[in-house]
Amino acid sequence: MNSKEEQHHTPHQQPEWLLDLARLMNDPGHDRWRSMVAATGGCANPVHLTGESLVVHADTGEVLHTYRTSG
Repeated sequence: MNSKEEQHHTPHQQPEWLLDLARLMNDPGHDRWRSMVAATGGCANPVHLTGESLVVHADTGEVLHTYRTSG
């Protein structure tokens, strides 16, 4: 126990950061949040790109696949 915050807690009290951590880890959306953090390589401020991508058949012009990042 090196920090002053931890030194002032009784055995039954937990530091606020530990309570926040437990709350976050038990949140129903934690798994999704964790996968999103992993997808950014742990970046705290990722670039958010929006747009669309089309895969078009070169001969017929038929759209084979589309993907949009925004509504």
